Amino acid sequence: MLGGGPAGAAAALRLAQLGHRVCLVERGAPRLTPAAVSLPPSVLPVLDLLGLRSRVESAGFLRPPPALVRWHGAAAVDGVAAGPAGFQVDRARFDRLFLQAAQDAGVQVLQAAALPPRDQAGRWCVPLAGGGHVDAGFVIDARGRHGQPQGPVTVALMALMAHWQPRLGSAEPDPRSRVQAGASCWAWAAPLANRSTLVAVFLDAHRVAGLPQAARQALHGELLAPLDLLAPCVQGADCGPVQVCDATPRSVSDAAPQPGLLLAGEAAFSLDPLSSQGVPAALRHGWQAAACVHTAAHRPGQATLAWQFHRQQSRAVALRHQRLSTRLYDAAAHHVDHIFWLSRAGLDTPPSPAAEWPGLDDSIALDGRAHCSEMPVLEGEWIVMRQAIEHPLLDGPIAFLAGQPATDWLCALQGAPRLRDLLDAWHTRFGAARTQAVWPLLWQQGLLKAGA
Repeated sequence: MLGGGPAGAAAALRLAQLGHRVCLVERGAPRLTPAAVSLPPSVLPVLDLLGLRSRVESAGFLRPPPALVRWHGAAAVDGVAAGPAGFQVDRARFDRLFLQAAQDAGVQVLQAAALPPRDQAGRWCVPLAGGGHVDAGFVIDARGRHGQPQGPVTVALMALMAHWQPRLGSAEPDPRSRVQAGASCWAWAAPLANRSTLVAVFLDAHRVAGLPQAARQALHGELLAPLDLLAPCVQGADCGPVQVCDATPRSVSDAAPQPGLLLAGEAAFSLDPLSSQGVPAALRHGWQAAACVHTAAHRPGQATLAWQFHRQQSRAVALRHQRLSTRLYDAAAHHVDHIFWLSRAGLDTPPSPAAEWPGLDDSIALDGRAHCSEMPVLEGEWIVMRQAIEHPLLDGPIAFLAGQPATDWLCALQGAPRLRDLLDAWHTRFGAARTQAVWPLLWQQGLLKAGA
């Protein structure tokens, strides 16, 4: 295991839980990550998968109210959300918590030097800092952007990040994080435990290239000045040094994969920060990578299947979050004629309008573009072949719905039943709660249509 961030620690922990001998090799240099990260409620199911939800909840991380959001074309949203809140975490402490959980499960943590090529016997020999090495049959590279294959890289999106410290006598900072779209950028602010606020402004990379610290500071303040939603975070506060971070979304090509090597988390994809799902996606991807290695180690005949599943999931997560962030860029581009928004929007391919809900006496059928085929899926702790639904509007194939094989739900569609009869059949077989969750999902995703 290379890298002790969310993806690497999650993969190491899961492999240890599955009974494997795991060595996590971490770089010695400190991580250049923000001091604070907002984790949305979508992180909770992933923490449940890893058995760490109670551990994270008891760590004392902030559970702030929903964020204040002001986007082009919409008023400020005061964020009244149903259900549990996410977390506002210090990334260094959050990563240490996961590493400690992995160590408690039996993972050995060492410091790395580099990743060499495989030897002729098909094993990896990973050199350690200060001498020595680790022999491994499988390697999960989760070193973040450092683990992405080297080659021509275009930096398109940058973040100007700084801590704003309130002066003595200032009011206590508002605990809510804030997101606002500007004329040529967007910004995010998050309160920290020491009363300071981390403020990041995301903008085109060419505007930052070559700027010295003083010019960065001036640009940071200039971009924040018209953002009224973030004004309370910086008024009466002093700005610390402004850091520049690459925030360009990327998806690593899966051409010529190396047997025994998987890229996990940000080593496989870098999501647009606008999707606000980087850490949950990395945790889930690491958990899935562990299942791939577990399958390949115990069922060598299915190793190719496991690697196919991994590539499929890597593509799906990158596509899913690209679509999510593109919708937000679209919303701004419809109201602001600026290249920052227009170049990231998908205005040439507007989404199809949502279909009106059918009546109970309308017949329901599977959309003609949907089909079922054998695909590798994660089932329990193994990668196996199962029937899955594919559709152009989906980010990837769906094998399970509400814990049941997706094809089981489709059996009731034979003969294009009336909606009332379809729902009755699903209630009887799967229960009301599952039916209430699955029916809207299938309809809104466009997998079902009203027949004649």
